[in-house]
Amino acid sequence: MLFNLQDYKIAVIGGGWTGERDANSISAQNVMKHLMQHHVRCQYIEIDGSKDILPQLEFLDVDFAFMTVTEEVPIQPILDALGIVYNGSNNL
Repeated sequence: MLFNLQDYKIAVIGGGWTGERDANSISAQNVMKHLMQHHVRCQYIEIDGSKDILPQLEFLDVDFAFMTVTEEVPIQPILDALGIVYNGSNNL
């Protein structure tokens, strides 16, 4: 079954508070660049060092979240609670 990404709203989540923060942000920016080149509606969410990520995620209105953060940043439980599908391993 084929689908058109242009029919979806996608959040690209990067940053974090680990030593991989800069690499995560660069990866997220590259994903954003390619999505925008293909006219996909997307928004970038930069996870900062405060570790209080709920305010940055609780009002997401997207169909899919593409994460470029490491597992040390516990985003999966929040996305699960919000009913947002994402890439990578699940909360458990």
